Amino acid sequence: MCGLFDACVGGLTAETGPGALVFSTVASGLYDDYLDYIMRRIPQKSRYSSRSETSVSKKIVFPIESATFVDSIGFYHNTILEDIQPKMLSVIDNNGNINYAGYYNEVLAASKKYGISDSIEANNTLVFCYIESIIRPLAQIDEVNIDSIMPILFNETYNDFHFNNYKTTVLRNIFEQIVYNDLCMDVNQLIDYGIEVNNMILTSNVSDDIKNIMRITHSIAVNSSLYWNSKLYEISD
Repeated sequence: MCGLFDACVGGLTAETGPGALVFSTVASGLYDDYLDYIMRRIPQKSRYSSRSETSVSKKIVFPIESATFVDSIGFYHNTILEDIQPKMLSVIDNNGNINYAGYYNEVLAASKKYGISDSIEANNTLVFCYIESIIRPLAQIDEVNIDSIMPILFNETYNDFHFNNYKTTVLRNIFEQIVYNDLCMDVNQLIDYGIEVNNMILTSNVSDDIKNIMRITHSIAVNSSLYWNSKLYEISD
């Protein structure tokens, strides 16, 4: 679910450029933190073999000539998470309140190491409110499918972005047909599948702006799935 969560936040903020990387990484780290918060409240439950273990996660820049930042966004998403996670930070208090600005600043500081601009033109408060509106409902879903996910993603807070009907339709299609399918793919086949989908996006008959949103969400979804699949294991009693 982390991959769905951060890819969708990346898609909503795609037009902010580097902001899409920062916000999607914030969403990914916070969702992981929130699930840990839930697990801490359930005795003898764990999601990881060890939070302190180091492991090299897979990540990919899709192999096209003259790759740009858009092509690398998922790669940097994973790289920044790799930098932050060993610190074992938590920005969620005992009551489940989330310090969005605190984790945002952590991601922003990490991104500077890779030359990613810290000048992001975005409504941080609105993005944080949107993340707040979906993080808990998504974490509580028992059966993950399109019918259960889409009403959560396109909720009342989403409407505060004031996207027109065309943009909303585009995002719905991307989330349903690209992101969801990426995350349903077996992780062992995901890189080859991701390359194939990326090539289809590049040759599609849509505007460059729409292509960029598609590429950003796809890159984040694939890389996030690779990252979290390298860390998660089946929860057991």
